[in-house]
Amino acid sequence: MGRIMAPFGIRGEVKLFLYNPLSGFLDAERRVVLELAGGVRRRVGLRARAGAGKRIIGTVAGCSSREGAEALVDAWVVVDKAVLPKLDGDTWYHHELLGLPVRNASGDELGRLAEIQPSGDLDFWVIRGAGTERWVPFRDGSVLEVIPGECITVADEAVLELG
Repeated sequence: MGRIMAPFGIRGEVKLFLYNPLSGFLDAERRVVLELAGGVRRRVGLRARAGAGKRIIGTVAGCSSREGAEALVDAWVVVDKAVLPKLDGDTWYHHELLGLPVRNASGDELGRLAEIQPSGDLDFWVIRGAGTERWVPFRDGSVLEVIPGECITVADEAVLELG
């Protein structure tokens, strides 16, 4: 669902990056798993609230000091798939897309979807394969078809070649 980015203040709060801030975390405590360095997992309660600007601030149950919050930096926020709300239409969870093969409309295999990079109002899909990295802005007309569990088709002209 996201990641703990940094401590916030002195009372144990943290700055959160949530892939989808509207996913039910704001203003309600949710049971999550924090995946810490080395793969250590810890089940905790997490409550998030809006901060200044786009900032999201989180409170982790049992964490009440800046030192405790510092120990959580870079932890991934994970939830069981079974508790995720059902999505409608052309909306997907990142875990449903990451790793899928990607091809362009001409039928060329481009690689696999490796990352989804948020950038303000527009996400970029990062495709890696055969020593190349390509980016596709996620907007109308750039992603032509998504078949969860199978593949993604993107418009030829939407693909940005990097390296």
